[in-house]
Amino acid sequence: MKKIILIIFISINFISISFAKIVEEVKKVPVTVTNSNGVSDSREIVVTVWREDSRVKSPYLFFNHGRQSHPTMRKQMNRVRSSAQSKYWVQQGFVVIIPTRVGYGESGVDFDPEDSGSCRTISDFPGQVMPQVQQTKQVLEFALKQLTYVDTTQGILVGQSYGGLGAIKIASIADEIKGLKGVVNFSGGGHGRPSQLGKVGAGTSCDSRGLEKIFAEWSKNKVPTIWFYSPNDQFFGRSDPKDWHASFKNAGGTGEFINMPEWRNDGHGTIGDIPNWKPHFDKFLKITGVPFKEIVPPEPIKTKPTGFARLDDISKVPSLGSTVNNQERRDRLEDMYKNFLLFPDPTNRAFLLHTSGSYWYWWGGLDAAQEVIDRCLAKYDTGCKLYAVNQDVVW
Repeated sequence: MKKIILIIFISINFISISFAKIVEEVKKVPVTVTNSNGVSDSREIVVTVWREDSRVKSPYLFFNHGRQSHPTMRKQMNRVRSSAQSKYWVQQGFVVIIPTRVGYGESGVDFDPEDSGSCRTISDFPGQVMPQVQQTKQVLEFALKQLTYVDTTQGILVGQSYGGLGAIKIASIADEIKGLKGVVNFSGGGHGRPSQLGKVGAGTSCDSRGLEKIFAEWSKNKVPTIWFYSPNDQFFGRSDPKDWHASFKNAGGTGEFINMPEWRNDGHGTIGDIPNWKPHFDKFLKITGVPFKEIVPPEPIKTKPTGFARLDDISKVPSLGSTVNNQERRDRLEDMYKNFLLFPDPTNRAFLLHTSGSYWYWWGGLDAAQEVIDRCLAKYDTGCKLYAVNQDVVW
């Protein structure tokens, strides 16, 4: 009888593990932010939470996104999800918390508290990252109080681009943030000038010396840090990030600089290169003492040209589902595909069709192809198929 009971218990336990799944939730969190000019704004912002539904408690991983300066670009950020990285971190054992901050996407672009001006203005990096710091504290306070599955005693903060700049500031005040054990900076900086714009000084920050100074001021980090940069970063270049890190260390800061391999056509998105940053990230987690599970990172999506049509032949984009025999919907589909063709970065864009006639397109970010697939799968279980990726038709 004891053997039968034991077998039943093991079987039930196995079944519960097998049906564990990654859940994506959306929360609305009230915040108040004040910009460098003393102007304040209160509103609800959108926060994406990724977790495994079977875990009772998990350490948190708080992610701060980067910045687009133009309002149209900031609006197109919609709700920041970072799905590929988030799913990987959830598999490692974290609850991932991603605020879409005030001034971006679904949280509203009418007020831009992180406005850093232009290269013709004097930089105020401390004032410009403070809204990021304020929202980090408020969102995390909400999460630690309201989300019962978050382990409030231990967590990691990760920032990318402008979020990486803010992350180093947060490391210097980590004692003010409950449970924070370590900070990760992916491609952090400010006032970057993308190489593809072709301007004088493109591919570097227009205030690199100012960033050297501010990183030195933020060098009294209370928790371990790690810095990831790629040499083909089209915003900050090869040498400036090393100078910033050297300034940080010379002033007493602690943290390893990881010189990542080149990443596609723009190393500013090196956070998408999970296989190459994984070993350094795992080693860093061991230093922080935050428990995690070592796993095999996901492979990037691989596509190849099929010769189905020329990329710019709009007439060949298939009509599916609701677009069949419906000229109005067909026209909308073609208009959206024209927009896709106009995206300024042809090395990271994707257009996807669903059998129902729905379609998604995306450009920029970490992995445009993965993004459109995830958006389709969030609505449909099957029937999602890429039509074009970067400069090729893959249908």
